Amino acid sequence: MEKFPMGTVFHYRLGSNIIFATHRRGNIVHGQLTGRVFAEPYLEFAYQHTNTDKE
Repeated sequence: MEKFPMGTVFHYRLGSNIIFATHRRGNIVHGQLTGRVFAEPYLEFAYQHTNTDKE
């Protein structure tokens, strides 16, 4: 049986209507996701990361 590596894992936190998360995997050294509950059931997010090329 062929084994597949685990996908990207985000560590989420929720405070009031604010959602934020961090992750890293592969060439992503540090990634951040932040957002809010815009109007149920809609979410609005911004994402940024730094990779091994420092981009």
